Amino acid sequence: MVLGRSSRYTSGVQDDLGLEELEPSKEVNYEKKVKFNHDGIQTIGSRPGMSEKELDKANEKSLNAKVLSRVFSEDFEREKKKIAKFVLDPRGKAIRLWSKILMVVCIVALFVDPIFLYLPITDLTNACVEIATGLQRVIMILRSVLDAFYFIQIIVRFHTAYVAPSSRVFGRGELVINHKKILVRYLQGEFSMDLLATIPIPQIMIWLVIPKIKGSVVLNTRNVLRLFVTPQYIVRLYLIFPLSKQIVKATGVMIKTASLGAAFNVMLFLLASHVLGGCWYIFGTERIEACWKSVCYGNLTCELEYFDCGIVGDAIREAWIIESNVTVLCNPSNSISNYPFGIYSTIASNTVPALNFWAKVSYCFWWGLQQLSLAAIGLILFSLIFGDLQRYVLSTSKRLEKWRLKRTDTELWMRHRQLPPELKESVQKFDRYKWVTTRGIDEEALLKALPSEIRRDIKRHLCLDLVRRVSN
Repeated sequence: MVLGRSSRYTSGVQDDLGLEELEPSKEVNYEKKVKFNHDGIQTIGSRPGMSEKELDKANEKSLNAKVLSRVFSEDFEREKKKIAKFVLDPRGKAIRLWSKILMVVCIVALFVDPIFLYLPITDLTNACVEIATGLQRVIMILRSVLDAFYFIQIIVRFHTAYVAPSSRVFGRGELVINHKKILVRYLQGEFSMDLLATIPIPQIMIWLVIPKIKGSVVLNTRNVLRLFVTPQYIVRLYLIFPLSKQIVKATGVMIKTASLGAAFNVMLFLLASHVLGGCWYIFGTERIEACWKSVCYGNLTCELEYFDCGIVGDAIREAWIIESNVTVLCNPSNSISNYPFGIYSTIASNTVPALNFWAKVSYCFWWGLQQLSLAAIGLILFSLIFGDLQRYVLSTSKRLEKWRLKRTDTELWMRHRQLPPELKESVQKFDRYKWVTTRGIDEEALLKALPSEIRRDIKRHLCLDLVRRVSN
């Protein structure tokens, strides 16, 4: 076996090789001796009664029983069949391709998850809310397919080697290919975040948990979205950044061309608009329900179950709807409605709920894009104004501080020379007058830096101005 002859796989110490220590002999009639060859590989020492041939066989057998735990990156592809199975090079072609595929999947998942916010459908005519079962079925299947990629990522991470931190100081990172070390490092590191992003929380809650919970299905679904899907969405959004760093480490760049980089940033901006539009829609439906409940609380015969579309057609409910006039009181387009809908008046006036799914998503997306664009323009204008103000304040304060230092030096000089109070006062008045007239700008230095012709014209202009003042 070549492990005993190849010095590039060894660092001279037993810990770096990751070799298991030989078990101590159970015999008591001799002492086992441990030696190292010139390459740093541990060998079995001679024992009483063992020939040289038997000793060589024992050494070969012990080395064959071991598995090397480190290898240099450039030797990984050539030697991986000999030293490890099912271990991937973090800088290899397979990992680079998988990282790019996973990045696309993560972005698609970030666009898919906000669609859960469009599951509640508001029927303003009947004053009730229901769940879009067809959309729910489609989004669940699509979400399950995307979750499978996150699960595959966990399996890939369990079989991906990593660079030993102790080998980075020498400039050549050694890949740790020992399965146990890879497993321990991943479990102690990013495994928890990957697991949180992989768990199919919406499928479990909507298919298994919510049907067994008493109460409104719409309310329970909304609580699931708020308590479970939103935190998982934040985790999935966070995973994009370590994944992009992994791509940069493997290839050197995240995106090869500037146009693709600009498109990636624009895509993130559109994603933010999509999320903001979905939040606007779900909060708008909650605002409508809040208006209905405010009318319901003022009527003793009302029950909150009336706002579930599953009981539409009930005689008692229909009588209460007509008697309370809730559909008119909670419609901002009517003049008698005084409920403060705020920015959700468009949703409450049946402009958005009456649209089909794609039109609804497009309308909310456009609303989010509009709000983000206005906010971005406001931030740009604020930064420009603040930047100009900061430069002006810094320039003025710098000149003022310079004048104060010069004034302090003048005071110290006059005190050292023991000038009389009359002269001191004259010098101080001159300093104040010079500061008021020039604002700390050294006019003489500016004039000296100009050509003689321009300097003469400036002096003539200043003299003419003085003559005009005297004549007036």
